Amino acid sequence: MTLEQIVIFSPLPPSKTGIADYMVEIGLEIEKLIYVIYVIANEAPVTSYIPSNGKVITIAEFERNECLHSLPLIYHLGNNIQHEYIFRSLVNRPGIVVMHDFSVHHLLVELTLANGEHQLYEDLMEYNYGDLGVKIARRRNEGYFNEILQFILPLNKSVVDSSKATIVHSNDSYYKIKDLVPSKPAIKIPFPFKILPGLNLYESKDAAKREMEIENDTLIFASFGFATPPKQIEFICKSLSSLKNKFDKFEYWVVGEVAEAVPLKQILRKYNLEKEVKVFGYVGFEKMHHYMQACDVALSLRYPSAGETSAVLYRAMGLGTCCVVFDYSSYSDIRDDAVEKISLNTFDTNELEDKLLLLSGDRDRVRKIGNNAKWLIETEHKASISAEMFLSFVEKVMSM
Repeated sequence: MTLEQIVIFSPLPPSKTGIADYMVEIGLEIEKLIYVIYVIANEAPVTSYIPSNGKVITIAEFERNECLHSLPLIYHLGNNIQHEYIFRSLVNRPGIVVMHDFSVHHLLVELTLANGEHQLYEDLMEYNYGDLGVKIARRRNEGYFNEILQFILPLNKSVVDSSKATIVHSNDSYYKIKDLVPSKPAIKIPFPFKILPGLNLYESKDAAKREMEIENDTLIFASFGFATPPKQIEFICKSLSSLKNKFDKFEYWVVGEVAEAVPLKQILRKYNLEKEVKVFGYVGFEKMHHYMQACDVALSLRYPSAGETSAVLYRAMGLGTCCVVFDYSSYSDIRDDAVEKISLNTFDTNELEDKLLLLSGDRDRVRKIGNNAKWLIETEHKASISAEMFLSFVEKVMSM
């Protein structure tokens, strides 16, 4: 079956979600193969993205145009409120879902409990987990609930049951999906990476440091993206505090908006890191890449995981940055010579301290891991490869 056009539901820039940037990276390649109609939320900001082979419409425009309803429908679903319109659409009009997070529990809480819809939340929990789900939902309404359950209980059965097929970006999510719905098509596609046209990058890490007036002997650690509790900022600060007197010069950068649930000022006072830590807040797409180029070691220690594949991690790797990750969930997929892995343990900082001390004294190792990461992303995660696999899978599903 040869397709002529498809409909993709996804946020687009300048929406503050990694999926919007992701969509441009893979979208530029998909548009080389097929005409794409992008559907954004009615209230979304006017997009800065102009498709070369397609157009952008709102969900209201999509609903009014019945001719579009029979086309292949692709839903890029993330685990936050910006994807409300996507969830509601895929439940009403089945299509192929790209699950950027295995869990959608946080999203569904926003759609139910946040609006006082306690019974609807209970119904969803029952649909996913039977009598146990009902008990958990009722206990939550009584004020007894541990937030970790939103990661342990993905609450995604309504998503996969409403979909014709599923696309994911990690082995972890793929095998979980196949266990959940073994009869439905599913595929793991490499997370796409592409240096976007017009993105002004520095020639090298040394050039980035020079232009940003960072002394060459200053070791730069950094965390990227929305700084929520799972990003383990306090765990990292605790480790750096213990190593403070063992480093000649170092800085730790927090690049991204800081969630209210992360009391960063108090954390920095607690660990006496107010001089060493720089908090940049939300930065634009290009500026974030500049910080990635300038940092020596990126710390992507996310726990618990909602089954996501970290876009900022793959971008940092694609720019040749040495990254440290927990050996767990989707992060375990990455080759051992392309990242530095440590055991999952958010209580004992010894292993992270040992790793950071090792890297601080071995710049050749840092460069080697960064170079391996860059090669891996450029060869196995090309957006063109992902786009071809994506479209081939869509054609296969639509011909069934």
